[in-house]
Amino acid sequence: MAHAKTLSAGVLNELTKDIGGLVARHDMSVSSQGPPVLAESFEIFALTPRDIKKAVQRRSGLRKVIRKTGQWHHQIGVGGEARGFARSIEPKGAQHSWSVGGVFVSELASKIEAAVQRIDTERPDESAEVRLVDFPGYHMHFFLIESPTEVKAKPQRKESAKSSNRFGQREVFVIASPFSTPGLEEDQFYSEQQFLQSLLRVPFIRGVIHKRHRRKSRKN
Repeated sequence: MAHAKTLSAGVLNELTKDIGGLVARHDMSVSSQGPPVLAESFEIFALTPRDIKKAVQRRSGLRKVIRKTGQWHHQIGVGGEARGFARSIEPKGAQHSWSVGGVFVSELASKIEAAVQRIDTERPDESAEVRLVDFPGYHMHFFLIESPTEVKAKPQRKESAKSSNRFGQREVFVIASPFSTPGLEEDQFYSEQQFLQSLLRVPFIRGVIHKRHRRKSRKN
């Protein structure tokens, strides 16, 4: 099965205690069927809309533009099912320790669990590495899968064999997505090229600046 970067046993034990304490203290619904269990943990990478154009124009792919956030995602299992997740923050120095940023009850946990099962079943290559990417500009989460062996994601109709291999042996599994556009639908594997080209065709979510703040920014 594919693998992801892991944390040490000591760090995981520390986080398990902190996360369990938060769940018990707030009487969250994830604890209604028994004690919570810390399942898979993934380092979180971030992506911005500008990064998509860079990845395509420089022909570097997503691996070169995703950024570490200093945060980790931890699946919380109850009764053998993913019921929620926690987010932790890496220490910034030797004098600091790991901290838990929050515990959440969300369907994202079950979607990540389903994605992991799909990848383990359909991409059994043990040398493949997966990275969890949070893409707020499109309200998406996806796994970037990188393998030293050739992947077999279906290419776009107009995608030639030469262009499909341009970014190396990488593909994307979309975990959560608001789009029904081919190439961006959740619970699907896509070649990295197909995913990038599909993103270029849809607008990202832009924030709205209040008029008062807009005037101030112009004066400055």
